[in-house]
Amino acid sequence: MGTESGPGKCLCRLGCPRYSGEAGLDLLPDRQDFAAPEMPESGKKTFINWINNIALPKLRKHIVDQAWRNDSEEVFELHEEVFHALASCKKSYGYCYILCWQKK
Repeated sequence: MGTESGPGKCLCRLGCPRYSGEAGLDLLPDRQDFAAPEMPESGKKTFINWINNIALPKLRKHIVDQAWRNDSEEVFELHEEVFHALASCKKSYGYCYILCWQKK
């Protein structure tokens, strides 16, 4: 997963949250990036709300339901209207890389 994915520009990267194997995702502040210079403040709030209240809970449920392991190569995908998320451990043995973006 790069900084751009799909037809829309990547707006948020939650890189390297620790993955505990029990759907525990510790989002590390120094591993997060958010780039949306042209997005109005209300749009940023809507996008961040979608990440926190829709995408991350669905990812946590998916991790539990699919019994992800730290060496998993599986990719979680979520596409809802203009918002999108991808996540994978990428066989990292402890990290889950999450990428969220909004189509323009």
